[in-house]
Amino acid sequence: MKELVITFIILILSVKCFCQIEQKDLLDIGAQPPHLAVIKWLNGTPIKQFEKGHVYVIEFTATWCPPCRKAIPHLSKLAKKYQGKIDIISIYTMEENSKNIPSDLSYIKNVETLLEAMKAKINYTVAVDTPSNRCAELWLKANGSTGIPKVFVIDQTGHIVWIGQPWDLDQIIALTLAKEINPELEKHKQQQFRKVLHDISAKSEGSESSNALISIDSLIKSYPEREHLYSLKFKILCQIDEYKAYTLLQWMLNNLQDFDWLHMVHDTWASQKQPNYKLALEVANRAIEESETKFIEAYGWYCKADIYIKIQDYNNALVSYQHALECSKTSANPRDPIFFQEKLNSFSKLYKSELSKQGQ
Repeated sequence: MKELVITFIILILSVKCFCQIEQKDLLDIGAQPPHLAVIKWLNGTPIKQFEKGHVYVIEFTATWCPPCRKAIPHLSKLAKKYQGKIDIISIYTMEENSKNIPSDLSYIKNVETLLEAMKAKINYTVAVDTPSNRCAELWLKANGSTGIPKVFVIDQTGHIVWIGQPWDLDQIIALTLAKEINPELEKHKQQQFRKVLHDISAKSEGSESSNALISIDSLIKSYPEREHLYSLKFKILCQIDEYKAYTLLQWMLNNLQDFDWLHMVHDTWASQKQPNYKLALEVANRAIEESETKFIEAYGWYCKADIYIKIQDYNNALVSYQHALECSKTSANPRDPIFFQEKLNSFSKLYKSELSKQGQ
């Protein structure tokens, strides 16, 4: 992944975070949960077994997954709200490491770095999967999905009653604690939501974009907590009225907190007829400012460099690449700074004459 340009990296992260691999469900609602085959507990009380009479929330996450990181404050609020009534456990999985070297545990450093940076915001249990992703195999693969973030809720009887995303958890936890949850009904609601979202995406371009806009507005009204829906609305508006799209983007910048800005940077300027580069740079700045670690910040600077190149501000593009390189040096993976160094070298060589003219 590190050998691809940043726009493709962001696309890959988006797909990897939300894709679903359809298989025959082996681990589904009503099943008893597997054990937590983790290699290290980093925060909170280790969970050796699921005790009857207690509710557990098991989240599968990763340091490289922006939606996963943005779910941290929400999970912390839930842990505080339901303190003593539930246990939230985040399992960091699919971290980059040398899969052919079972003893390579260097990837744990990236999780520890994120945990240290967000310690004040993480008040629940955190663990790390094995190098071979054994825990993800027992849970995610068995459920027919490798998409993250992914949450499993275990009720007082010791059975899985819900599988979904973190932003839907508040109501689900309340229903589970009250022993009023209807697992099949909740599963049906999720299926309906995915169907509507799929239909909207299919209509988002071309002659049906106006209908897609009506549908996304209705969905946002029904699910106001799912702030990621605004990203889709922005894309739809770009097909209809770019001025209204950028008006929405300015509203998002003014009002949304803990939002996944990194995924939005490329979409704010790459396909518009009259891109608003000023707002695109604001989005890149938010991605940088709200980065949880220096390594994550590197990608924000890289995205910002793309914009500066587009507006032919090569000096600031150079500075952005240099910042990206410095931030990448905090990664546990030695290949990361090599990647950013190569990109900096390539840029400097390609735009050598332009940099000379601009005083670099």
